[in-house]
Amino acid sequence: MEVNQILYALFSLIFVISLIGICAYIMKRFVFERNFSLSGTNTKRLKIIEHIALDTRRRLMIVEKDGKEEITILLGATGETVLSTSPIKAKK
Repeated sequence: MEVNQILYALFSLIFVISLIGICAYIMKRFVFERNFSLSGTNTKRLKIIEHIALDTRRRLMIVEKDGKEEITILLGATGETVLSTSPIKAKK
């Protein structure tokens, strides 16, 4: 293998990795931050304030809903089950 072929392959790899990074940044910045609400308003009602993994299956979250914070424990890898919720005072 010649030096030119190695350099060509290296620069091609760097170019493809940079394109993937640019596309990921654009998707995160412009697509995933959009709020798709059915009512037509652009106000977000839910916000995750803080979360911590208790173990591999459970997660503890503080979720703000309509200006009120709640503690929520989620079970399962996909978080289908809410174990308990309790309202707490929001810090302002």
